Amino acid sequence: KRQYQRRVHGRIDGSAEINLQTKTIAANGFAPKWDQMFEFPLLAKETAIVSFLVYDNEDMDTGETKQKGAKKEKDLFICGASIPVTCLRKGYRVVFLRNHMGEPVMEMPTLLCHFSLEPYGKVQTLIDELKLLEEVNAAMVRTKKELNNQVASKKDQLRKVVLKTNELRKEATAAEEELATIKGKYCYLNTGMEQYCLVS
Repeated sequence: KRQYQRRVHGRIDGSAEINLQTKTIAANGFAPKWDQMFEFPLLAKETAIVSFLVYDNEDMDTGETKQKGAKKEKDLFICGASIPVTCLRKGYRVVFLRNHMGEPVMEMPTLLCHFSLEPYGKVQTLIDELKLLEEVNAAMVRTKKELNNQVASKKDQLRKVVLKTNELRKEATAAEEELATIKGKYCYLNTGMEQYCLVS
């Protein structure tokens, strides 16, 4: 019976390294199922790399599964893969594994993994604050646009009022000129209770 174990290695910021290890699956080398979830911070996505390494956890001398904390020099490396975080995609993905030389293995072993890249800790707080700032900025832009529209509408109304006032002034001036012309043509003489109109 063989004991299989998967280990996940990664560099989270280009220098710091974290190691995560699954439980050991016994007597199932063809389709081991770990059903474990690992969550860790990612500080520099552009330079981070995640490595998936599969080991045979059986002691090559005694044939027994080694106890937790025992030395792992004799763990047999089966296959693995290293993937830049920038190449990972969310959801279920198949990871193709290779041997220690980086060559494809004849049996084409794969890992079915589910990836989820979510904001972490203070980064999430910063993102929330940025979203809030964006919402406030968008609201300010909308308010400014509405105010500009209102000002433009008022200006248009004022322009129409000015034009109408000028037209009325022109009409009043024309009426005054016409009245002056009429007064020039006619003069009125009042004698007692009678009124006479003479044409000049």
